[in-house]
Amino acid sequence: MRTFSLTPRLDSVVMWLTITALLVIASCMPAFAQDEADTSQVQPTPALSKQEAKRHFVRNHVVTQSDTVSVLVKRVIDGDTFICTTCFTCDDSISIRVLELDTFEKRRGEHLSRQAKDWNLTQSQVINKAKEATAEAKKLLEGRQVKLHRGDKLDINVDRYDRPLRYVILPDGRDYSSVMRSRNHDSYLNR
Repeated sequence: MRTFSLTPRLDSVVMWLTITALLVIASCMPAFAQDEADTSQVQPTPALSKQEAKRHFVRNHVVTQSDTVSVLVKRVIDGDTFICTTCFTCDDSISIRVLELDTFEKRRGEHLSRQAKDWNLTQSQVINKAKEATAEAKKLLEGRQVKLHRGDKLDINVDRYDRPLRYVILPDGRDYSSVMRSRNHDSYLNR
């Protein structure tokens, strides 16, 4: 049986490289070793609550930091809110609230009751109008690539639910809010 052997010169190079690597590793070891006194002073990082983690995600998201960004609309929530992602293959979904557009609420609650009272409608009528707005939004947005624009005069970046507030530009260059308002004034409230 034949054994593999390197030339004497190559053997010495491999040996010196091995020794050098071990010395480098050994010199780094004290940096990783901690005394008992040192570890007692280290404070663990507190875990973020779910709400704090969401705020951190929204604050650091490319949509929040960019003046204008192109996104893919994944799902329409209602006429003035949708979920999008910044690329086709990643899953960094973020909820967007459309500026200059306020549609009726779909879910029963205090806000829906107030809208019904303000517009002299029944709650069922408000819900039907909300469904119309959502259906129209799905036709215009869902599955399409749109541009989100922060706007020049916007003082606040997110709403009270930590959703970025953005103007939406449709693929054909039209402003989404303007298109929605022009379609049916009874189903969309202007902000």
